[in-house]
Amino acid sequence: AVSRAFGKEEIYSILNLPFWHSAVKKLPNSTVVYDCMDHHAGFSTNSFGMLEQENFLLKEADLVITTSELLSKNVLKIRENVIIRNGAEINYFKAAPSEELLDKSRPIVGYYGAIAEWFDTDLVLRIAKLLPDYDFVLIGNVTTDVSCFSNQPNVKLLGEVPYHDLTKYLVSFDVCIIPFIINDLTLCTNPVKVYE
Repeated sequence: AVSRAFGKEEIYSILNLPFWHSAVKKLPNSTVVYDCMDHHAGFSTNSFGMLEQENFLLKEADLVITTSELLSKNVLKIRENVIIRNGAEINYFKAAPSEELLDKSRPIVGYYGAIAEWFDTDLVLRIAKLLPDYDFVLIGNVTTDVSCFSNQPNVKLLGEVPYHDLTKYLVSFDVCIIPFIINDLTLCTNPVKVYE
């Protein structure tokens, strides 16, 4: 982002991934804002180098924004930060969709978002077995093992859907769930889907 005030141009670099810091700090007159949305140490895919880069960014950024109370407390060990919680596109989510994309012959328990290492597949499988007369519709990119659902007929994995079609699925959900494993990573989240 670029702003002009008092005849001077200033560049605002808003980062949400630490590895961009080395490139951004080379920009002249740049104000660096770190939008810290995740507890990066909680991701199994993050290396020590990435965490080291985050520590540098936390110390050197002009402003650090966090999205949840616990994430803010963790960051506070290194530096001050401001909490700005997530939100939703209210007009998009309150408008009735033009069509529904799911069969509503049975109640639907739905989820949309990443189906990754923090997604509690065991919990969803147990609930699906307890409620065989309900359909469990899971929408999102899958990056974890979901083979446990292969013999569970009431669990449907739809993969990613276009954002503009999301409410066409959401309107059919009778219950929305966020089945995250409880750990440091998920306790530091402020899921956008809660607001949606």
